Formats: sequence, structure tokens, C-alpha cells
Amino acid sequence: MRISHMKKKRFIAAVMAGILMVGSICSQTAQAASKWPKGPDKKSLSCASAIVMELSTGTVLYSKNVHQKHYPASITKIMTSLLTLENSSPSDVVTFTEAEAHCIETGSSSMYCVPGEKFTIEQVLYGIMLQSANEMCLVAADHVAGSVSAFVDMMNERVAQLGLKDTHFMNPNGLHNDDHYTSAYDMACIAREAWKNPSFQKICGTRTYQVKSTNKRKAGEILGGQLLNHHQMINGYETSSRYEKDYVIGGKTGYTSMAHSTLVTFAEKDGMQVVSVIMKGNSPKQGEPNEYTDTTRILDFAFEKFSKHEVNGENSDVNENLFNTFDSYFNAEQSPLRLSAESAVVLPKGVGIKKAKQQIKYDDSVKIQDGENVIGTVKYTYDGRMVGSTDIIYDSSKSASHLDEASRQIVDSEIKQIKTNKKHAVILTKLSGIKYSFYNMVSFFKDRVILVIVAGLILLLIVLLVVNYRMNSRRKRRSRIRTRRSYGAMSLNSRKSFSASKRKGRHRRGADFTSSRRTSRSSMSDSGSSLSTRKMKKNRKKTKESFGKSFYDF
Repeated sequence: MRISHMKKKRFIAAVMAGILMVGSICSQTAQAASKWPKGPDKKSLSCASAIVMELSTGTVLYSKNVHQKHYPASITKIMTSLLTLENSSPSDVVTFTEAEAHCIETGSSSMYCVPGEKFTIEQVLYGIMLQSANEMCLVAADHVAGSVSAFVDMMNERVAQLGLKDTHFMNPNGLHNDDHYTSAYDMACIAREAWKNPSFQKICGTRTYQVKSTNKRKAGEILGGQLLNHHQMINGYETSSRYEKDYVIGGKTGYTSMAHSTLVTFAEKDGMQVVSVIMKGNSPKQGEPNEYTDTTRILDFAFEKFSKHEVNGENSDVNENLFNTFDSYFNAEQSPLRLSAESAVVLPKGVGIKKAKQQIKYDDSVKIQDGENVIGTVKYTYDGRMVGSTDIIYDSSKSASHLDEASRQIVDSEIKQIKTNKKHAVILTKLSGIKYSFYNMVSFFKDRVILVIVAGLILLLIVLLVVNYRMNSRRKRRSRIRTRRSYGAMSLNSRKSFSASKRKGRHRRGADFTSSRRTSRSSMSDSGSSLSTRKMKKNRKKTKESFGKSFYDF
């Protein structure tokens, strides 16, 4: 039993070793064949959180604690600038009140505006984004919303519209408040939204801005007549230009003692635009690594490892899927379908757009109007990540331009039916899903041939061990059964043989005793012979019974 137990333990150990080996190989192979590039070691960065996001698609290329909440400091002003641009004109004129001019913390960033001083909104925005002037945020908020508190409500409403969960604003300038916070991811999304505004791009990418005279001060009296961009990768006046990068096209700095250094950076290279965010980093005064070295490392990683692919009808199945029943009415040149102007996918370098999984979703509730209609979306995923999306545009006027009246009516009827009848959309979606599922399955095994072979060999080894163990168990069980049977038969034969030999011995002793009695009987008289004979028989019977009892008692 002990040997069997030891063999069982060895077998279990072998199976567990096989499982661990498969797990290790799968893990190592998955890492080795990881489709998504691995960025700089998170521990090597000075910041608590960091992100790189591609601007046109929103694809996250690098991340470190992106949903961890932090105090944003002056990068808050990106949202302030965005709302000001959307709700006012650059030529609007604002006049500083006593409260707006003086209701800021002593020593905080300022243009030292005075009550009654007038500025255009354009000048205000340059003061906000370049000089980071806190009083400029207050005057902009009052101009746009009527009060600072109402403007803060607008800021939080816009956060909700963007679907952000980690952000809450309490003021328009970023001065410290315990309830004023955001995350690297949310800040990247806010920056991405702001970048869509051309005026914002121009302002935050400006290296220096020449100040004009106001009704209260001459130009030279306002910070020497020029505003310098504080972002040292744009204008390295504080760091001897050692952090300047040609690919940086805009940004905003931030700092408070509670927030530490925060930094938003816009960059462009090889046709791809990205935004990076650093939260709670070190300043250059603390040495390296710092907010700028962190930014440089993650931006270099993004540009070295990723590329942007434009999406059009030629590399999309939109036309094929939607109009596969309208071949008699449409062709590629005349198709009324197109993708939105900014349609792109961001993938690791060396990966073609066909490797991305495409999901087409049509809007069944849309009502077709004259002109262009958004009738659906195309989403692209790769390695389980969203890498791009775009709208499907249907131009109803274009669709009819090359058809006669009868054909036009047929086509318009069919198009509307597709939009209101789920059956068509569901069938098309399923067909597309089957196609790409099969493609992805083939691609998966093709890319992991070594993993499949090794896993198959390990699985075969485990099966052989199990079969061998079961066969050995059966053989041992049969052997034990045969041993028991042979032992039982041998014991029965032994008992029978022993009983037979005892009976023979008993009969032998009885015969010897009878013979001796007959010899003594010959000297007796004839007259008592019959009585003596009866007594002898009786005594012999008792002797046999007594002998038998003694034997069996023994």
C-alpha cells in the first residue's frame, strides 16, 4: 500500500508540473508574442500618473495609474480656455472689477491687472495659457457665465457630457481646493476636446506673445511687453532649452505645493498627433527624472512604436455589407456612403489595418433626411483595445444623382427599410462578425504556432500519464484478486488434507486398540464370551466418542 501511495503522489506531482509548465509557457509566449508594445517602466518615471493618447482616435498608447485622482493645478485652465472660446468671441472686451483683479492668492501666477483695465478675450486667453494668470480666469468666467460659480457649473457639466468620472472642478484657475481634482485619463480627454478648436491650438502652441497697451498700462509695463510660454519643451528659457523638442506643438504647465508638477503636452510626428499628461511629477529644480524627462520618454515611446492608418472605403467593408443587395444600383464610385473626414486607426508599427477587428453598427432609429445622414459607426479593436472609430455617412442626394426616377424610388425605399428594419442590420452584423471571428481565429493560431504545438505535446503527455496510471491500477487490482483466490483455494485443500490424515490416524489407533483387546479376550472362558463381547463393543464406542471429542477440542 505504501508503494502504491508513493506512486500516486508522483503521478499527481507530474500532472501538476505539466500544468505549471503549460501555464508558464502560455504566459511567456503571450508576453513574447504580445501585440501591444510595452512602454517605459512605470517605476522609472517620477510622476504618480501618466498617459499618452492619440488625438484623432482617443487610443491610449501608454498608461500609468490613469484613473488615480490628483490635484490638477493650472492645467485646469485648459477647460477654462475651451469654454471661453466656445462661448465668446476673440474680439469681445472685458473690464476688470476690484474683485477680479485682487481676489487671488498672493504670489500666484498673475499679470497684475488693475481694476478698470480692459482686455480683449484673445488677450485674456493668451494670458491664461501662456502666463497662467489666475485673475484672467476670473474675468473670463464672469464674462461667459455671469459669475465664477456659474462658470464652474458649466465646467462640471462639460465633464459630464464627455462621460468623465474622475473629475470635479471648484474654480476656473486650479488654485488648491480639496474637492478640485481630476485624473490623467480625464485630463487627456479634456485636452483632446480642446485641441479640436483651431484657436486653442494656435494659442497653446505659441512660444511668445507680444502684449499690447491697455487703457491703464503701456505694453512695456505688462511683464516687459511679452508673455512667454512656460512649457519648457516649447520655450526652454528656464532650462537652457535642454528639454525642447521639435515635435512638441502645444501644452500647459501647472504647479502647487499640493499638486506638485502637472504637465499637458501636445506633440506631432509622422502624421500622428498625441497628447500626454503628467500628474504629481517632479519639477526640473528637483533634478532628474522630472516632468519633462517623463514626458520625453513616453512620447518617444509612442512615436517609435505606433503609426496611424487612414481609413477609407477601400479598407472598410461598409459598402460591401450595406449594399451587397444593391449591385444593380450602386458601384464603388457612385456609392452614397462614406466615412467621416477624420477616420483613422492607430496600431503598433508593422501591423496592417486588416489585423484590426472591425465592428459595424447601424443606427436603426435614424430618420433619413435630405443631404448627409449619420447612419452608423465603425469601431476598430486590436489586442482587446479600441484603436479607432468613425461615423458612417449616407448622402441621400448623392445616392439619387445617377439614377432615373423609378430606380431612385426603389433605392430610397430600400435604404429607409434598412434603417427601420432590424432584420437587415442584424443579418449584416452577424455575417460581418462570423467573417472576422473566423479571420481572427486563424490569425490567432497562425501567430501562436509554437504555443499550440507545445501545449499539444504537454496535453498529450498528461493524457498518456493518466492512461498509464489507470492501466497500472487495473493490473494491480487484478493481481490482488488472483492472489486472494489462489490463497483461498490453497487453504481449503490444506484443511481437507489435514482432516483426512487425522481420520486415518484415528482409524489406525482404533484398530491397534481392538487388536490388543482381542488378544486379552482369548484367555477368558467361553461362558462369558457373549457378555464380554457386548461390553467391549460398548467400551469401544465410548472410546471413539471420547477420542473424537478430545481431537476436535484440540
